[in-house]
Amino acid sequence: MVGKLFRVVFSKKAIERTREISDDYTRTASPSVAKKFRTGIKNEVRKLEELPSSKPKLPQAKDIDAEIRYTKAWSF
Repeated sequence: MVGKLFRVVFSKKAIERTREISDDYTRTASPSVAKKFRTGIKNEVRKLEELPSSKPKLPQAKDIDAEIRYTKAWSF
């Protein structure tokens, strides 16, 4: 049974920050740490797509006529 379609959308700022953080990890830690970061983000996105009701609704989106949920990976 297919559930409700839930599409994950990244803002331009989120995409830029994700790239910056990944690049920073590559420089300051290692490419493998950067890869773990990117994989962690992708895993959280997958969870949000597959089971959105397990994640909280975005409180600031009360006045928007759409269900907006969010997730975090580490402190991001």
